[in-house]
Amino acid sequence: MIPRPLRHIPGGFVAQLRWTARRTSPRRLCAVAAACLGALLTPPIAAFELEFGEVTLFDTFATPGATPVLFSEVFSTPPLVFALPSSEGGDPSTLRITDVTTAGFNVKQVEPEPNDGPHVAMTVPYLAIEAGDHRLPDGSELRAFVVSTTAFQANPSAGSSWETVSFAPVSPGVPAVLASIQSEV
Repeated sequence: MIPRPLRHIPGGFVAQLRWTARRTSPRRLCAVAAACLGALLTPPIAAFELEFGEVTLFDTFATPGATPVLFSEVFSTPPLVFALPSSEGGDPSTLRITDVTTAGFNVKQVEPEPNDGPHVAMTVPYLAIEAGDHRLPDGSELRAFVVSTTAFQANPSAGSSWETVSFAPVSPGVPAVLASIQSEV
């Protein structure tokens, strides 16, 4: 018995088993049948929109402003976008993501005061994901959501504030948190 590829039907999957003339031990037959039954009993993973990518940001000494990024495919709703700066350049920097649409977003580098402001070209990874709770094929779970805040960090003379974010854990253990500013005042 050799399992054919699973095919999706509304509400689940169907496996087709085919008997072959090869010798198949009862143990092998049960193992194949159990694997197929396990695949049939595993709930289907809900589809969600996700894109990983990498972009080289403008050298803002030569080209001030944000770098536009287009997604490889248009999302059905504007996704949440996360990007991490690299260590390229002589001064520290962070990223500001703005103008997120279903087709793409803008990202620019910013340096803290009193640095010179412009920054060399930098290649950064990004993640775009639709908001919601999602499960990956390996069973890992993701929770993507928005927190609107007016909290800020600044130099000691300007003051600062913190935002507490509470959420129910998706699964046991310590979660990994990835945060990114997606607008600018």
